[in-house]
Amino acid sequence: MFESIIKIIDSWEIDIKILLAKLILGLTVLLIFYAIGKSTKSLAYKINSKLLVKYKDLQIILSKAIYFFFLFIGCYLFLQIIGLEQYFVKLLAGAGIVGIIAGFALKDIASNAFSGLLLFFEKPYKKGDWVQVDGHCGEVVNVGVLTTAVKNKTG
Repeated sequence: MFESIIKIIDSWEIDIKILLAKLILGLTVLLIFYAIGKSTKSLAYKINSKLLVKYKDLQIILSKAIYFFFLFIGCYLFLQIIGLEQYFVKLLAGAGIVGIIAGFALKDIASNAFSGLLLFFEKPYKKGDWVQVDGHCGEVVNVGVLTTAVKNKTG
């Protein structure tokens, strides 16, 4: 009777040692990806600040996207090392479904944002140009990523 209890305790001891080793390895990988994310975030911000001088918000968004990409990869590898990646995959599947629903709900806003980015890169007109939209004429006052302000003759 005591022999079976001792065998169970010994198996727990082995399992705990393996789990701790996996946990330490996983945390090390997570910390490495965290450090890589932080360094690439600052590097990307420096590069973006030279390329996108006028658009501070876009610089910050791109830098943070790179940071969260590395953090996401680190979290996934951490969970895979300790053997819990199946829960993460289920969470991602749920997030995908929520993303599809949000995509349908926000399709007009996303369309306007992509149009604004296209205008930003193509620059078909600039501040001070006169444009005609739907039969209305006006002077371009401001060109932004999401909106373009046009001032007509009456103000």
